[in-house]
Amino acid sequence: MKTPKPRLTPALVASAGALLLVGALFLSLFLPSAAYRTDDAVVLPADATQTAGNDGLPGENLRILDEVQVTRDNIQQVVASLSRPSAYTARITSRLYYGETSGEQLCRQTVKHGAVRTDYLDADGNIQYTELLWDGTYAAWRPDDSTFQTGAQGAFTADQSAMLPTYETVCQLPEDQITGGALVEEDGALTLTVDTESGGEIGVYRISAQTGLLTAAAFSVEGVMTRAVEVEVSLDIPDDALFVRPGETDPVYGVQPADAPAADPAASSAASPAA
Repeated sequence: MKTPKPRLTPALVASAGALLLVGALFLSLFLPSAAYRTDDAVVLPADATQTAGNDGLPGENLRILDEVQVTRDNIQQVVASLSRPSAYTARITSRLYYGETSGEQLCRQTVKHGAVRTDYLDADGNIQYTELLWDGTYAAWRPDDSTFQTGAQGAFTADQSAMLPTYETVCQLPEDQITGGALVEEDGALTLTVDTESGGEIGVYRISAQTGLLTAAAFSVEGVMTRAVEVEVSLDIPDDALFVRPGETDPVYGVQPADAPAADPAASSAASPAA
């Protein structure tokens, strides 16, 4: 049965407007350093490996990293070549700094079978509203809603909405913005660090060697912090109920066999990074 499209409520419109205002400020800071690459020197993320299950991730990525000396010259290709989970949950904290004050956005992003759910949270961790992207469609609702707003996804992405630079950001940066790359151990975990500079803004990205996903990013101008992102990733398989829209009974991707791997239409084998 087709879900009736409800009218936009004033509260939801106000929340969307606030999100767009914050997003516009973030993009004004973020986009200048995220120009897309045009050459083929890096295996782009659309061609990178994503695993059906999560158990083999550390071994696969450690094998890749054991075969290469990570440097500024190959850090983008190393990052692009890592395997990544196709099902996970990430808690994202995004901060924008304005002089001596700052603004913060908290959200939880859940991924499974190609569907991406983003819950926007208040300071206490309560859900304010939810967005769900699946197969080119966008849906949004508030807790306890019996229906949802829906439309075409278009160029909108969950990462943009969550104010999240990702490993794709690193892979798509112009090569002349990369100033350093290394594999380091931080708090007992192997981490890829990527140093960047663009128009006077200094950036540092941190990517987990275990998951291939971004765990942190920080940016500053003349020693003053302008924005920062922290990401906590869980590889526990999310529950299907999280991907059921209000008024419906099945997840957006349908009922899947219990032992079926998480589908990812973009997944394919990645080339090995250059040493």
